[in-house]
This record gives sequence, structure tokens and C-alpha cells, in this order.
Amino acid sequence: MPLTVSRAAWPSSRFKPGIGLVEATAILAAVGCDSPSPVLEDRVETATPIITTESARLSGPVDVAVDDSGLVYVLDYDRAEIQIVTPTGVSIRSIGRPGSGPGEFQRPVGFSVGDSVRVVDQGNGRLQTLTRRGQFVRSVVLPHFSNMGPVAVGRRGDFLVTTLGVDGVLAAAHDPSGAEVHRLGTPPVASAPTLDPRRSKQDLVDGKLPAIFRNAVLPVMAPNGDRWLVLTGEGEFQRYSEAGVQLAAFPLTAPEMKQALSEAVDHAKATLDDPRTLRALRYVLDATIVGNRLWVLLNSTRDGPAVLLAIEPDGTLGRRLTFSAVRGARAFALDPIRGTAFFAAPEQAALVAAPLPRGSF
Repeated sequence: MPLTVSRAAWPSSRFKPGIGLVEATAILAAVGCDSPSPVLEDRVETATPIITTESARLSGPVDVAVDDSGLVYVLDYDRAEIQIVTPTGVSIRSIGRPGSGPGEFQRPVGFSVGDSVRVVDQGNGRLQTLTRRGQFVRSVVLPHFSNMGPVAVGRRGDFLVTTLGVDGVLAAAHDPSGAEVHRLGTPPVASAPTLDPRRSKQDLVDGKLPAIFRNAVLPVMAPNGDRWLVLTGEGEFQRYSEAGVQLAAFPLTAPEMKQALSEAVDHAKATLDDPRTLRALRYVLDATIVGNRLWVLLNSTRDGPAVLLAIEPDGTLGRRLTFSAVRGARAFALDPIRGTAFFAAPEQAALVAAPLPRGSF
């Protein structure tokens, strides 16, 4: 596969979004103005669809992972199954089917792949463990607030559940048996996690960041035991030890944030009288740990290219990769051994592979 990479200096800066939308907009407009040191950006111009829209093999891919042999696992929310393919898209097998029995899923929203496959089976309120060939091993009941947001699963079977600020915390850590071991994070806003689309849209129109966006968290579990909380609407990273001690907190900085905020406000204005729709403000769509770096997929708007940032443990930006030929990505996985990034595009029902520049890890 040919690789075309162009490079440019991208300014590194930091900021802390304020409470008001007007203040946040002003701060976002200034991103890049205080650039003490440039960060080298790699732009990858090539990509290959390995499961195409036309093949109709996927319906709603929401998560993707790579195992140690290089096989790619794609979780399909709509079909309630996991497809396993080679890096070129050749089908190996599928795991799961719709239902409530062992090895069956309802609304699967995330998973992890290690020695076993662990699936967040949200519709059935459980975390299922399966072998890589799909045999059922066990299940653990998820806490009642696990349907409020993403659940991160470790390779040992421990997991991290987000709460949207319930009980004054952002997330709760559980051991493999399902027992809660500690709680993490202080919500930016003390409020009940009620979803009122009309009120949230009115807040955006009035220049306020809705509480439900500010308390939204994407949890990530690192192989070394660290737990990361990505505040996807607040624009902040928090890192904790395995024991639940906060180690660092730092803001997200990216020019795409201004556009994401603008689109959320525009959508709120256009649909203000429709109580059924709400476009969440999410600066980060997906995240994973490779080595000691946190890699995040930015929300670069519906038509924008996929952009990955590599965040060091101290909060500095270690890498920025723009994939010009990848559009509509909402989840990703990295294979550092084989130098490939895989992107799931739900709206296109497709899986795309792109080469990674040398030195990415």
C-alpha cells in the first residue's frame, strides 16, 4: 500500500474552557495564538476501504479492535455481532447474535480484545466475556447507571463506568466480579443527569454549555492500570492511578474544537422547536492507549478528515495525524506492530484502513 505523507508545523497551546458558551467560543477562537513550540503534523493522504458500504457486510459499526495476531474485530451495534476480518477485510468469522441468552447481545456499545473478548452488552445490562472464537465464558451485571454513557473494559475484566455526575462523581471503577472499588472525578457541574433536548438546545442558543455535555466522559483503561477520563464536552483530560488517585488534569487543545462547537450551536438553533433531536457537543469521539500515550479521535465534523492526537502522560501533544482520505470515522484502533490504523464509519457502514507514518509510536 503506498503511503503519502506531508508535514506541517502545528502550533501547540493550552486553554481551559469556561462555563459560558460565549467565553468558550472566545477561548477557542484564540487556539494557536500562544504557541511556545510547534508540533509536527503528519498528513496521510491514502486509505483503503476493507469493508465497503456496497458490500452490506456492516450495518452500524461502533467499535473496532486489533488482536495480537493482527486480526481486526468490528462491533456492529445494529446487527448485535462482532465481525472478525483480516487486515485486508477477508472474513474469518463472526461472534454473537441478537438476543438475551449467553453469547447474545442487545445494543452492544463497546468491547475489548485480549486473551478474551469482553462486550458491553448494554441492552441486557451486563458485561459478557467470550473466547476469541465466540464461546461464552461468563457475564457480570453492570450497575444501573451504565446506560448513561460509555463503559471502558480492561483486559483483565475490570471496567470503568461513567455516571454523568451521579452522586457527585464522573466514573466508578469495578473489579472483574463487578464490585465497585472506587469512584473518580468531580463533575464540572453539580446537576441531575436528566436529558431534556429542548432545554439543552435552549442553553446553547442562550450562550451556555448544557450540564449534560459538561459532565459527559469517555473512560479509557491503560494496560499499566492508569485510568483516563476524557471530558468530551468540557475539553479536558484527567489521569488517575489504578488506586483512584488523580495524577494529572489538563485541557484539550485543537482547532477542530471551534467548528464542533459552532455546529452544535447551529444545530440547536435549527431544531429548537423539535424536542426529539439533540446533537451532543463532543470534542473527542474515541480514545485508546498505546504504550503510555493516550490517542484520541477528534470530532472534526461530519465532512472533515479523521484526526488523531497522541497525548503524553503529562498532557503535552506528542503527535498529530490527519487522514485526508478518511471521512465519517467515529471509532478507531491502532496496530503499531503492522503500522496500520483502522477506522469505523457508522454512517457509511464501512471499515477503512490507513497506513501510519514511521515513528508514530
